[in-house]
Amino acid sequence: MDPSSDDFDVAAYLQNREVEDTYVLNRFRERRKKILEDGAPRSRKYVNRDHPAANQRLIDDYFADEPTYDDAMFRRRYRMQKHLFLRIVGDLSSSDNYFTQRADAAKKEGISPLAKCTTAMRMLAYGMAADAVDEYIKIGGTTALECLRRFCKGIIRLYEQEYLRAPTQDDLQKILHVSELRGFPSDIEAEEAHIEKEVEPKKKRGPTRMLDVWDMDDDDVIIVNLDKYGRPIGKEGGILNRFIGSMVRRKQFAPIKYTSWKEMPLKQKSAMLKKIESKFEFIPPINDTTREMLKSELNDKWKQWKTDLKGKAYDPSKTEEEVASVVPDSRVDPDQWRELVHHWFSEKAQKISKINRQNRAKFEDVHHLGTKSLPIFIDEKKKKGNGVSPKRKEIYIDTRTRKDGSIVSEKASRVIEELKKHDNEVETSQSVQEIQSHMPWMDDIYSKVQGPEKRGPVRCMGKIPKPKKLKASLSENQELRDKVKQMQEQQNNTNAVLVNVLSLIQNRFSGEDVNDILRAARQVTDSSSSPNQTDSPNPYTNED
Repeated sequence: MDPSSDDFDVAAYLQNREVEDTYVLNRFRERRKKILEDGAPRSRKYVNRDHPAANQRLIDDYFADEPTYDDAMFRRRYRMQKHLFLRIVGDLSSSDNYFTQRADAAKKEGISPLAKCTTAMRMLAYGMAADAVDEYIKIGGTTALECLRRFCKGIIRLYEQEYLRAPTQDDLQKILHVSELRGFPSDIEAEEAHIEKEVEPKKKRGPTRMLDVWDMDDDDVIIVNLDKYGRPIGKEGGILNRFIGSMVRRKQFAPIKYTSWKEMPLKQKSAMLKKIESKFEFIPPINDTTREMLKSELNDKWKQWKTDLKGKAYDPSKTEEEVASVVPDSRVDPDQWRELVHHWFSEKAQKISKINRQNRAKFEDVHHLGTKSLPIFIDEKKKKGNGVSPKRKEIYIDTRTRKDGSIVSEKASRVIEELKKHDNEVETSQSVQEIQSHMPWMDDIYSKVQGPEKRGPVRCMGKIPKPKKLKASLSENQELRDKVKQMQEQQNNTNAVLVNVLSLIQNRFSGEDVNDILRAARQVTDSSSSPNQTDSPNPYTNED
């Protein structure tokens, strides 16, 4: 063997390596450039899925009188018989508005209940990915996941008590016997104790990010019902409230560097409202009143977000630089955080914070609603009461009474005791019936116990917009009541003067002259009296 053939060419190796390194480096730069370009903000592409055609194809294949696929094929692909599946679809449609076919703002037909339930069953039966059903049923990946989530929750809600109950003692013995035949341990208690030892500690709940709403397709919206005051209600109203909370925690929408909501630029507020209207559809349609209510909710959630950050990171014993150097949440922009901390350490903010702490210390009237809003709670009580709106007295008692019957505070206990003393009173007086139709809290039992309303949210009702016409009618009615009261006082003074004059005349005169004078005085008094007043006997008459 020739040893010269095994000589290693170092120069050629180095040259080839330089070429390879250059190629790899260029490929890396191209890939990085492509990633940066793909990550840039861009408009989402609209996909015309033709839902009516997909719905009709599904009916022709499985649910028509003469379907393409027979019952055996249906049983294999749906993992159940057709009549059972149709019963589930009917129960879900009657209990959850999501499983009903609706039209969008452009009058385009939406996804049918059959398609939504079929999507969920295909994902459960075959373990399919969310976007795998798009080709046949024409439904987006995000919507498919939402169908699966609502389908599972609806099944549990409808059939848990009957079919998903805990096993009885007989059921447990049968399960243990079958398990023992198959080699599983028969001592279930010992096995449960062994499992509990191996269970890892429960993880703490993370922040509510509402990614299922943020990642919805452009043609998907959540239907939110509004009450007569334009406030969101129902389960979807709760989703909207949580979505607003997640929005104000995103630095690009609601920067925390501003000291008050008034300083927030109009551009930022408009962007948040536009994002809400792109994700939610309101019934009745949204108007300026509802937009103002949404702005108010954005304001409250934004202030609460800054309060939460202060509770996590603010320490008066540390310097401003020490607090600003540690950002308490990954969603917070470091520059905005520094400006917020600088405001907290200012003399003006220190004074305001001290006043707020003193006011909070005086506040004793707490409730146990938690994160549920008052409009949603009132709507739930209205549905339970067959459409009758609850009175403020009922709302106060329910929101201050725990499930075990105890009262949340001593002050609430005293107020509830006073409210129950008025159980038999009629709340609506005829003089204010017209006002009551718009403002049912006027002159009710709660206002008699707790006093009239002041500026701001209505107690036990929440934030309520006041129409301009209603304000005008209230001021006019108040003026009329003041005039009537003034006239009554003047009449009472006049009557008192006449009584004094008659007394003096009676003391100084007697006989027929006095009777003539008294008759003339009574005629003057009767002519000045209101026709609605009842006649009362005059103690100074001298009739024999």
